[in-house]
Amino acid sequence: MIWITDSLHLSYFQYYICDFDVSPDVETLFKIHHGNSLVAAGPGHLTVMGGTHTGNVRLTIDECDVEPTLNLEAWEVVVDISHYSTNGETCLMQWGANAVLDAGVLSHVGRGWYRVRVQARGRDEAMKHSTVLGEPIEEHAIGIWPAPPAPEHVHKIGDNFGRGIWDSSSPPTPPVYPELEDDEI
Repeated sequence: MIWITDSLHLSYFQYYICDFDVSPDVETLFKIHHGNSLVAAGPGHLTVMGGTHTGNVRLTIDECDVEPTLNLEAWEVVVDISHYSTNGETCLMQWGANAVLDAGVLSHVGRGWYRVRVQARGRDEAMKHSTVLGEPIEEHAIGIWPAPPAPEHVHKIGDNFGRGIWDSSSPPTPPVYPELEDDEI
């Protein structure tokens, strides 16, 4: 399933991919500012960092059965990261725990591990504005497919914002494993 919107509202530069019963934490945002500049994993969620402080971005989400084709020419920043859905109800969420129900359930094969490819372009231009009204300046695309856990993979950091943060000599961040009860193992 492919879902597209021109009105994903960002507040404080961020939005989330998370299990329905999970609240993103501040520590994950800290990881972005000291990591790949685009996405970081926390327990049960991913935090995505845009260049738009307040306003809308264009977002495409593609739920895939296998890893989608990689297109580095079309995107300024591309990062793959692992996410574990503890309840099979992973969703798109905006600041303030506002679920975007139209996007549907992103953990499309149920509970378990997924690989998420986050791609962005236009972050530098969006950062020149404190608020983006009207047509989005920035665009993101997310591909999500079932896959075993793996360290993050930074395919490309090509914007000034990302290059100012990301240290290519840093080791890849390992996946965040969930805390599971004995009966869930």
